Amino acid sequence: MREYSESFKRKIVQRLLAPGGATAVALSAETEVHHTTLSRWLRDARSLAPMSDDARRSAAPPLLPS
Repeated sequence: MREYSESFKRKIVQRLLAPGGATAVALSAETEVHHTTLSRWLRDARSLAPMSDDARRSAAPPLLPS
């Protein structure tokens, strides 16, 4: 299994979170990293990000597996 740097993962997650950002499928085609891996990085980043109580109440439901 290939390992990716934390810096690379952060850049990808930032692109996924950007307004009008790329989808995991689109970035997968560009980076040759499987879209489920990209989706997992995004999910992991969301779970680690500190949230206020208001943000927790209004957070979107978790992404469904691809």
